[in-house]
Amino acid sequence: MAVNEREIVLDMLLEVEKGTYSHIVSNNALAKYGYLDRQIRRFFKRTFEGTLEYRDLIDWVINYYSKTPVRKMKPVVRNILRLSVYQIMFMEVPSHAICNEAVKLTSKRGFSGLKGFVNGVLRSVLRSKDNLPMPDRNAGEKEYLSVKYSMPMWIVERWLSAYGSETCEHMLIESLKQKLLTVRINPKTMSIEEFETLAKERDIKVTVSPFYRYSFYTEGFDYIEDIPGYEEGNIYIQDISSTLACLASGAGEGDKCVDVCAAPGGKSMFLAELVGDKGLVVARDLSSSKTDLIRENIQRMGFNNIKAETFDATKKDEALTGKMDLVFADLPCSGLGVIGRKSDIKYRMEPDMTASLAKLQKNILDTVSSYVRPGGTLLFSTCTINREENEDNVDIFLRDHPEFHLVPLFEGLEDEFSDKNIFRRLCEEGKKGFIQILPGIYGMDGFFISKFRKD
Repeated sequence: MAVNEREIVLDMLLEVEKGTYSHIVSNNALAKYGYLDRQIRRFFKRTFEGTLEYRDLIDWVINYYSKTPVRKMKPVVRNILRLSVYQIMFMEVPSHAICNEAVKLTSKRGFSGLKGFVNGVLRSVLRSKDNLPMPDRNAGEKEYLSVKYSMPMWIVERWLSAYGSETCEHMLIESLKQKLLTVRINPKTMSIEEFETLAKERDIKVTVSPFYRYSFYTEGFDYIEDIPGYEEGNIYIQDISSTLACLASGAGEGDKCVDVCAAPGGKSMFLAELVGDKGLVVARDLSSSKTDLIRENIQRMGFNNIKAETFDATKKDEALTGKMDLVFADLPCSGLGVIGRKSDIKYRMEPDMTASLAKLQKNILDTVSSYVRPGGTLLFSTCTINREENEDNVDIFLRDHPEFHLVPLFEGLEDEFSDKNIFRRLCEEGKKGFIQILPGIYGMDGFFISKFRKD
């Protein structure tokens, strides 16, 4: 039976509208249609991801040419228009194919009466393809930036207020750039030379990162399982920012650590590697479904110095009080630093949610800080760039916990970095005990890292 790749994209977009996370939708579709030609899979993956990423811009363009606002359209019709306009704006697809396929899909899904409407809107967009309308920047910078870079207005307003026009626009540009998958080698089980050789044999391009010397950018693979060392547990998929947080923690041989919000387990796996067989990592998360993910990764990686536990980080565990060398608290946050990798975030997050997240972080920090032994370390990190969740929480924590003080980040780690200049810059910025990395700076996601020592 023939498969229509645009119909696959439509179903995926409709699934996201129902509330399913896009990465889950994408993974499920790739698994379901794994038998299809590689080019077809690439087409529907790119069209799906691109349509989501540029959704606000696409909706603005559709609304310009349509008498019916996007929000009032039937879900099937608006998503047929969205995926079609994305192809017009960003892909080299013949115009007639875009319109014809959209009309046929509209009819197939039971909306034959709207074929003329769909065709009319798309023809209007096509006629202006090389000169599509945009808001006037001089009339309103916020609306212009919001539409041009497909970012909700409230986020643009916050970034303009916090960082100014130039930095804000730079972050918006970065949020739309393609991100390469980053993997981290476990040097105890696989050498750099072996990884590079095997990757070359499989026609996978790997480039060492300028940060951690065992982290590589990868491209040219079809499935994650194709990357050498993945199935054997010799590598882990981990972004540079979270890798740096683990390094900054100073976890060392024999340390006892608890990762209080650990799923799916990437940081816990790295910590287990750093503390060695004489150390211990307790990887916790709120639900059994999340700790099951951690267990899957423990099994794949083959670590015997890590255990997964289902535990609410807001509840105090008296059994750990004063016993841990390191408490690793990478906490739930608004995720505004990783929008470039997870476009769902900008549509799911609401402005009033950041305050409740900041309060949750404070409660967790108050609770888990009691697990740190005298002389031990608390590492607090997030993947957001929102001051309320980051610097403000650091200030509140220091005020409420005078037994803790900030300590410099990255000191003594020069040998772990590929690029010594980047190491020195990070060291300088981390002298005060915390660092806010903005999206695109250093070529990585936005991330916040802070480190406390208990007296």
